[in-house]
Order: sequence, then C-alpha cells, then structure tokens
Amino acid sequence: MTNKSEKGDKALETDTFIKIRGYHIDHFGHVNHARYIEFLEEARWVYMESNNLINLFHQTGIIHVVAGVSVKYKRSAKAGDNIQIKTYLEKAEHVSFTMGQSIFLNNILILEAGITNVFIDMNHQNTVEPDSALISGWPDLCSCLKRKGVGNG
Repeated sequence: MTNKSEKGDKALETDTFIKIRGYHIDHFGHVNHARYIEFLEEARWVYMESNNLINLFHQTGIIHVVAGVSVKYKRSAKAGDNIQIKTYLEKAEHVSFTMGQSIFLNNILILEAGITNVFIDMNHQNTVEPDSALISGWPDLCSCLKRKGVGNG
C-alpha cells in the first residue's frame, strides 16, 4: 500500500507500507540487514511507478543504475511489525542522483539510507547528463538541478 505526500522540496515523496512477515526474519528474531535493502528497493520502485518515471526514463533512452548504498541502522523490526518507508529525491549532480529513504516503525526512525544512482545512456552504456525531457518530467530533479545550477532544465 502506498500514498503520495506533497511537501516542499519533496513534492513527489512516497510512502510505502510493508508488514514484516516470518520469512523476513533471521534466526536472531529480527529483520536481517540484507532484507532491509530489498525493502528499500521495493520502495524506490513504488516511487518511480507512482510518479510515472519508469516510462519517462525509457522514452528518453536514459536508465539509472545503483552506484552506492549508504545505510544507517538504528533499531530492528520483528515479525508482525508494520513499517513505513519514505522515499524522496535527496540530491542530484551532473550525472547522478541520490534517493533518500527513511524507515519508520510506530513513527520511530529505525533506518536511514542514501542510494546513489548514475544516469546511463541505454544504447552506449556510458554515463550521461539527464536530458531536458527527463528533467522537466521529474519536477524534483528539476528543482535539485536548478539549485545547483546544473542541467538544461
């Protein structure tokens, strides 16, 4: 289940809700660190789908790939817990962007992450700057790049 929230620089921020199941739990009785990475991936897909960005990427001939993952684990979740993952565009550079993600359990922050992606030309497989169609179609990217004085948006 997801919903979009509108707020400031995070106009396209999404919330993804996941119920922790028994198969998410390791033998220590809590969610294993690697499973959180899967939850974050699911939430980024929700962000891209909810904001109609998947088709936009394909139309422009630009894709993105994960280049770095930074995670700060603060607390654990257990079977039966319901977590909320907030996903938003944290920053953008010439050929990369970082998605900020926070996981909450009962409104308590349990994880913070920054997932850095690079823009790749689908045909030539090299890094590229986002084109004007991608920038204008992704308002948060446009805002981030304008603040930095980057891009053609």
